[in-house]
Amino acid sequence: MHICHVYKDFYPPVVGGIEKYLSLISKYQKEMAEITVLVCGKKWSPKVIEIDGIRVIYSGEVMRVLSAPISPQLLYYSKTLRPDIFVVHTPNPIGEIAVWINRSKVPYVIRYHSDVVRQRIPMMLYKPFFKRVLREAKFIIPTSIIYQQTSHLLGEFQSKCRVVPLGIEVDFFSAVDEQKVKEVKNKYSDEFVFFCGVHRYYKGLHILLESAKEIDIPIVIGGDGPERKKLENMKRKEGLKNVVFVGSLPDDELKYYLYGCALFVFPSIARSEAFGISIIEAHACGKPVVATKLGTGVEWANLDGITGINVTPGNPKELAQAIDFLIKNPDIREEMGKIAKERVQREFDIKKTSKFEMEIYKMALNQ
Repeated sequence: MHICHVYKDFYPPVVGGIEKYLSLISKYQKEMAEITVLVCGKKWSPKVIEIDGIRVIYSGEVMRVLSAPISPQLLYYSKTLRPDIFVVHTPNPIGEIAVWINRSKVPYVIRYHSDVVRQRIPMMLYKPFFKRVLREAKFIIPTSIIYQQTSHLLGEFQSKCRVVPLGIEVDFFSAVDEQKVKEVKNKYSDEFVFFCGVHRYYKGLHILLESAKEIDIPIVIGGDGPERKKLENMKRKEGLKNVVFVGSLPDDELKYYLYGCALFVFPSIARSEAFGISIIEAHACGKPVVATKLGTGVEWANLDGITGINVTPGNPKELAQAIDFLIKNPDIREEMGKIAKERVQREFDIKKTSKFEMEIYKMALNQ
């Protein structure tokens, strides 16, 4: 079987949850099929390269409008490629248009990562066409049953949906250099709160900084992104001496922080946060998570009262109280972390989830 995954960006070099997942699913599915990845390259000239046995086609693009690439070349590649099936990762208008145009020659499934939340007016215009894309997909693959049931766009397509959660490399997170973990703890303290991810508006990091006023232990923030400068200015203005920005962390270094922290915090405030792969990574390291109640897969990734605590989004006081509770109750923290780690090994191992997705592709081809 030849599978072509379609999205706007790929990791590396672009850091993001969908980009990293696309890279990971391609890595594991290449053991079962021929994999091509079709993305945009943020430059006019296209290029085709091989990354770890995966052919990645970077189509040229003219510009980006509201984060969406304008790429006639992607339309060209989607027409000339002849995979057995397209897997378009959405939201991704140019990819959705490309696979829909070629639907008579190559069937497609939709890997449904998130609704469009922020660009409401453009989405009102695009929605009628997008519904046609969903209607003619062989299957739609949401990341959680919660998101499937609460999405205003998926409501009429429930029978097409087949839920497969996002997966991670459990083996990668199962072992760590204890000396490196000790060095991280020595730098910040034996108990610190940790966040790592792209600094976007919906991540709610400004809420975390507000809650820092009521938290006595260090709050370490990893990652980078468009909101970082604003957040660092907020830290200086508020005099938050217990908040530390450490920048982007390579995967190996990320593990040291995940094993070294007391708990992971995930304060997202908008439905754009559809799942939260960082939650699963923290759980894989045996750490409970304080996350938020968004009515999305976040509440499936972090089970309230079982693998962590979920609080009202946008509420710094409630966020601080949940963090304080877990810090003051190490036995509960440890038990939640243990349950979380066992659950990740059972339900979120990419070795298993990549096979589940593959079975859906096969069903699509047999329709």
